[in-house]
Amino acid sequence: MALDKEGNIYVAVFDQKCIKVISPEGRIIQEIELPGNRPTNCAFVPCKYRLVVTEAERGEVLQLETDFLGAKLFENSSSWE
Repeated sequence: MALDKEGNIYVAVFDQKCIKVISPEGRIIQEIELPGNRPTNCAFVPCKYRLVVTEAERGEVLQLETDFLGAKLFENSSSWE
């Protein structure tokens, strides 16, 4: 899973060929379709509007453009902007 600056959670859904984006209110607001059926994880690239996804069925690491930056994960980390 990954968290963006808007508070949305990006969840790799194994056997469903997608990343689901869930709002802070708990609603699925987007499904990002992937070329393989088995995404295993995702993370934001620091300072970029890009999500990296690992995919087990095809043995790939994918980079997807997004509309949001990833959230800072620790208070003492530097800003990504």
